[in-house]
Amino acid sequence: LLNPLLSPKRVMALEPAVRERAIKLIDRIAASGTSCDIMKDFAVPFAVNIFLRFIGLSDDGLETFVGWARDLLHGDKEQRPPAARTIVAFIDEL
Repeated sequence: LLNPLLSPKRVMALEPAVRERAIKLIDRIAASGTSCDIMKDFAVPFAVNIFLRFIGLSDDGLETFVGWARDLLHGDKEQRPPAARTIVAFIDEL
């Protein structure tokens, strides 16, 4: 299922966008002038962003999806089920 998405050609084509996203996140963390939660402020948004780029989602939906993923991964027991349903419904529509 994922082989076409992870082909060497496809991965190389996304390298500039991956680098750009990493730099933007690092710049945002540096600009805050305080410490950061590396999972919340970098790892989760970065991983979600790259995954969404692999499936062809535009930048318009990235922050929304990152919010859903954050609720799913780090939310409380009330936040997780609706976040999971929202993500599944979103992916089903792709």
